[in-house]
Amino acid sequence: MSASSPLTDGEHTVVGDPRPLDRTLRQLYAGASWAAVRRAIRSGKVSVDDAVVRDPRQPVEAGSRICLRMAAARQARVAVGDDVIVHVDPQVVVVRKPAGLVCVPDEHWRSGTLAQQVQARLPRRGRRSVPLGVVQRLDRETSGLLVFARTREARLALKQQLQRRAVDRHYLGLVAGKAVRATYRSHLTEHPNGKRGSTNKRNVGKPACTHVAVVERLTDATLIRCELETGRTHQVRIHLSEAGHPVLGDRRYARRGILSPPAPRVMLHAASLGFEHPITGQPLRFEEPMPADMVAVIEGLRR
Repeated sequence: MSASSPLTDGEHTVVGDPRPLDRTLRQLYAGASWAAVRRAIRSGKVSVDDAVVRDPRQPVEAGSRICLRMAAARQARVAVGDDVIVHVDPQVVVVRKPAGLVCVPDEHWRSGTLAQQVQARLPRRGRRSVPLGVVQRLDRETSGLLVFARTREARLALKQQLQRRAVDRHYLGLVAGKAVRATYRSHLTEHPNGKRGSTNKRNVGKPACTHVAVVERLTDATLIRCELETGRTHQVRIHLSEAGHPVLGDRRYARRGILSPPAPRVMLHAASLGFEHPITGQPLRFEEPMPADMVAVIEGLRR
């Protein structure tokens, strides 16, 4: 890779071993500071293979095309609609998450997150608004149902349900190729470069299990339904990619050489959620239909 300085518009093809995006850009733009490089990434000015990447640690591989556009506008924050809340009581709130929105604040997204927007729509209890308790998360590009706790007791009880695998979670996903009914078990690990992967070594990583069923055969793709026994980060995306059926729109885990129809985002949707109310024990179950962007991709693949 040739170096240039300072940060200017340009397109570059990556060579060499996989490495984090910020390190790659620093090599391309030797005169730029680490802070400037990371600021450009987090503000949405860098794309990898035509997809905007906001995570400086995301690994990029040889052959990837990096594009820097300094005049690119900051990526718009996603606002939730008036129908974001599916169920609310003094202990829990179940919400429908739109794609493109992170669940809770982190080093890249400090405001406008799903939890913050939902919190603002709930009535205040007491002098201060108590932050919602995180029980589960969905990836930024994934849509669908999730639950937040409104009290410490509810959060602990729901966490216990997750640990004993008593929470019922089903995802709908569009994957490349002809996927088959299968169960994928492995231990998920995180490499030093930030990329996650899978291993069969029982003493390494965290166990993950995904059950996959076929819903519909499409042109060069399959609509699947996934039942999660565990809820590891990127679990479905990793398991399906390693099986040779990457989720459509997933540029992070897609393997080269696999035909994958285009999609505007990662085509995953948390379609159903079931659990026992953390205080009353009452069974609760919720269903959420696929969003319009996912339906549109399916319709295009039926032709």
